[in-house]
Amino acid sequence: MLARVPETERPTRHRLRTRLAWAGLGSPSPGLWLSPHAERVDEVRVVLDETGVLAEAQLFVGTHAGGAELAALVRQAWDLAAIEAAYEEFLAEFGESSAATVDTLTRVTELVHAWRRFPWTDPVLPRELLPSPWSGESAAALFARRHDEWAGAAREQWTDLDR
Repeated sequence: MLARVPETERPTRHRLRTRLAWAGLGSPSPGLWLSPHAERVDEVRVVLDETGVLAEAQLFVGTHAGGAELAALVRQAWDLAAIEAAYEEFLAEFGESSAATVDTLTRVTELVHAWRRFPWTDPVLPRELLPSPWSGESAAALFARRHDEWAGAAREQWTDLDR
């Protein structure tokens, strides 16, 4: 997708960049946005319309046909090292825990709060485009496991607070 917003319209540029990043798009150069998820074209169209740039934008759905290594383009478009570091931090924070010594209501709240940023930052790239190692899958499994472990006790604590 190609969408340019003049420098003089900084609030619009910021809103467009933020919304496209939330939709999982990456930008390897100014005005150019990519996504491996062709099914998101309608979401992108809505973002462009809501930011007032749809009439001037160009949307494309296509395939990489060669040239430079695709991984290099991916590294330009997304800060995968920062996303990986955030996953590693999540794993370190929630990886070791004994349910017997945990305030489960607090921990499940912290767990969900820490996890909820990932859908906005991780573009969910195909495995072949991700660096190795990639901690996203391990972090997702840990989130599910900890949530399952702590949710029941957290609900009980919440109910006790309400009495």
